[in-house]
Amino acid sequence: MGNTSAMKRGWHWNESSSSLDAMAEGRDIFQLYSTSTSQRLKISGDSAGYGRLEVHQGDLKIHNHAISSGYNTEFKCEFTNTTGTLYANHRTTQITADYTGTAASMIGTFNSFYVASGYTVSSASASYFATVGQSFLNQGTLNGAGINCGCMWSLIDSGGTWTAISALRNLWLDTHLASTISAGNFYMLDITVNGTTNPTALIHTYSGSSSNPIFNFEGNEAAAVSLTGTPGAVTGATGWIKVSMRGTTRYIALASSVS
Repeated sequence: MGNTSAMKRGWHWNESSSSLDAMAEGRDIFQLYSTSTSQRLKISGDSAGYGRLEVHQGDLKIHNHAISSGYNTEFKCEFTNTTGTLYANHRTTQITADYTGTAASMIGTFNSFYVASGYTVSSASASYFATVGQSFLNQGTLNGAGINCGCMWSLIDSGGTWTAISALRNLWLDTHLASTISAGNFYMLDITVNGTTNPTALIHTYSGSSSNPIFNFEGNEAAAVSLTGTPGAVTGATGWIKVSMRGTTRYIALASSVS
C-alpha cells in the first residue's frame, strides 16, 4: 500500500480523490470512491475501450433498495462512431450441453414486477410495467429513407436443424391469471395512439410469398368466432372495419346480428 506516482501495480489509497485504486502499468483500472451524494465503483477500459466485470462459475447479483425516485440500475451509452453497429446492452445465452428426457428451461432475459405479499397499492394514476421499451425520444433529426426505428425488434434467425418442436413463436402473449378483476379492463393486447401523429396503420403485416392465413383461431372462442351459421346479407351491416390489402382499401362489413 502507498500513494506515490512511482507505483505501477497493486492497490493504493488516492488522497486527492479519496479513492481506493487498483493500478496496472501506471494507470487506474478499478476505483472505489465516494462523493458527497453517492458511492461509486469505476472500471476503466484499456486503450481499445475494453473494460469488463467478469464472474466465472457463479452468479453476479446486484441488490439495491431504492429509497427515492430515479433509477435502480442505469446503463448509459453514448455512441460517437458514424459507422458500425452498437449493442448498448448485449446479452448472450447459450446451451452447451446435450439434453434428453426432461430438459432444463432457459430464458435469455427475465423481467418481473409484483406487489409483495401483505402490501396494498391504492392510486388513481400510477403505472406499473415489468418492461418498457422507449425507442426514440428523438431530440435530433432523422433523414434517411432506409432508417428503421422501433421500440422492439423480435427476430427469429435462420440456422440449425428443427426436427420436432411444439411451437415456434416470435411473440407469445400468455396469461395465467385466475383472479377476479372487480373493476377495470383486461386486455391481452392494447394498442393506443396518444400523440397527434396519425399512424399509417395500427397493424401492418408482410408475409412475403406465404399463402398461410393471417389469423388462426384455436380453443374456446365460440362466442366470438364461428365456422357455422350465416351472418346474413351484407346490406344488413351497421358498420365496418377499414383494412388495406396490398395498398388497396377494403372494408369488412359488421352485421348487427348473426344467425
